[in-house]
Amino acid sequence: MQVLEGSLSPVECVDNPNYCNQVPVCSSRDVWTKMKLEMEKVLSSITLQELTDSQKTKRSSSLHYCI
Repeated sequence: MQVLEGSLSPVECVDNPNYCNQVPVCSSRDVWTKMKLEMEKVLSSITLQELTDSQKTKRSSSLHYCI
């Protein structure tokens, strides 16, 4: 995912602490950092094969309407 999309960081200061001089005292940055780490964990736990299989299952079980 990171190769295609880049960093999952929701705000600049998570990847670049020099971006803001408030980093040492910023509680919001702590939350954003935890979010980034959790998103990375989730995405690294899913393989492309699992994603493909899931999509095939969803397509085969959905109703298709043609108008």
